[in-house]
Amino acid sequence: MPLWRPEILPTAVILTQAPASFARAASLDNALLAAAITQSEIADGHHIRLPGDHQLWLLDSRPDQPLAAVIPLDDDILIRAAGALRLHQLIKAQKIAPIPRSQSVSSQQRSRVIKMLLALDGHSSQASYREIAAALFDTGLATDKSWKTHPVWL
Repeated sequence: MPLWRPEILPTAVILTQAPASFARAASLDNALLAAAITQSEIADGHHIRLPGDHQLWLLDSRPDQPLAAVIPLDDDILIRAAGALRLHQLIKAQKIAPIPRSQSVSSQQRSRVIKMLLALDGHSSQASYREIAAALFDTGLATDKSWKTHPVWL
């Protein structure tokens, strides 16, 4: 599963084929797709990550067709709308608005989430606390006898 699921990351833009009456709706051109950092085709659609933290999920359409953004009416509607606007600015080669600071993830938060996922993965694999800690931190700092009380592990 890609890490940019829109349920988890509301700045990700959900795209689908635009209604036929919107034939002038934008599509993703080949140059833009060639700049993709990652692309994956899985059962639920096509996932694309473009430079500048543009993360897209194409539900049932090809990127070269006229597209429409799907914006669920949830608590994150403003963040989702801002993500769709940023994508439109990218497609139209306009100056791209930054993600508002209150809606972005800091590098410290990102690092913490990565460590939590690693710990969860270790726990799911029945790893011991020591094995999980060794995966998260530099294990050369503590001896076998002192690892439980070493400041790194506290």
